[in-house]
Amino acid sequence: MMKLWPDSIQKKQRRAIARNMIRIIREGPRPQHAHCRGEVYSIVA
Repeated sequence: MMKLWPDSIQKKQRRAIARNMIRIIREGPRPQHAHCRGEVYSIVA
């Protein structure tokens, strides 16, 4: 992952992304949040 933020912000960002991924996997895709999931996946990919 490229360094776009200072470490502390990057850690929070990663944690937020991980939480989103876990929620998506656990709850399944939600059509109304498709754009949010797309952003998350594009960052992770």
